[in-house]
Amino acid sequence: MTKILKEEKITKSINYKKLMTDLIEYDKKHPVKIYFRNLKYRICNFIEDIPFYIKRFYQRGKRGWAESDTWNFDYYLSKVISEGVKHLQKTVHGCPTNLTFKEWKQILSKISYTFEITKKVSNGEREYIDNKRMREKLRKIYKNDKNVNVITEKEILRYKEGWKLFQKYYCNLWD
Repeated sequence: MTKILKEEKITKSINYKKLMTDLIEYDKKHPVKIYFRNLKYRICNFIEDIPFYIKRFYQRGKRGWAESDTWNFDYYLSKVISEGVKHLQKTVHGCPTNLTFKEWKQILSKISYTFEITKKVSNGEREYIDNKRMREKLRKIYKNDKNVNVITEKEILRYKEGWKLFQKYYCNLWD
């Protein structure tokens, strides 16, 4: 009985703010220890996740996408399309018959930009609001908040142009 009372007194007397401050100070004083402790956990987590990585690798190889890709499919597709179009832009060997190589590279750049923005929107880095009044309201509300980044009118026009070009030249995305 007395042991339980002593434990209750100890728990009540702990200053959690001080405890957290002490832990942070300890981490700063012993960065090497902390590095190796974290390394141990990262290695253990990696080893535990190996079956997941193998499954994802196999699924992507067999069908071009993995189940884990569909968890945030818009982000995954935006990333694949943006990076693929950038690569196509660098290594382009052909273009649609009605365009020059320079015009085609500019179109590919616009398409890539669109999917970069799409990737940022689906990742939560940017906010896409098509309604001008709502966009301005949100910008006023969050003007001092650096975490909220609303797309500007100019960026929306570029974004929409990239989507139209992607639709128009979809069957020309080859090398």
